[in-house]
Amino acid sequence: MSLVDLLREELDLEVEATRTLLERIPEGQWDWKPHEKSMNLSRLATHVAEIPIWSNSILGADEFDFLSPEMQEWQPREMQSAAEILAELEASAEICRGELAKMTDGALQETWTMRAGDQVLMAEPRYMVFRRQVLNHLVHHRGQLEVYFRMLDAPLPMIYGPTADESGDMGDPGPE
Repeated sequence: MSLVDLLREELDLEVEATRTLLERIPEGQWDWKPHEKSMNLSRLATHVAEIPIWSNSILGADEFDFLSPEMQEWQPREMQSAAEILAELEASAEICRGELAKMTDGALQETWTMRAGDQVLMAEPRYMVFRRQVLNHLVHHRGQLEVYFRMLDAPLPMIYGPTADESGDMGDPGPE
């Protein structure tokens, strides 16, 4: 199986897991956050939904510059409904799948660079950057969102196994 196919399969699994979580967003808690330094629920859920679109910068270009005019104008978004956030996830994932479809295994092994002007922050094979900055980043922030849900007493779905809220056909999942 090609590297492109492996990454596409992993993307599809993580997007599906993310969808099952985002479907349970506790409406009406958009401004809630566990700590003053934390993102609020709206920003974090929006961020989770938009992460797959970062593939444009990784798969569609050879570098990304935090000091570019586009990044200087960028403003974080905060969606205020589960439906809007789920639609963003689907659109973002579709764009990501399209970018992956354009890739070859050779192109995925080429060096991709992240910079802040002249300062190089990262220069690694594109497939590794995609895994870390899209797939792993998605899992990381989804895990944060799960903590928010738990603190808000919102039920957690099975993602990698049973939760205290959902055991599937496995019986009592026990403590998390």
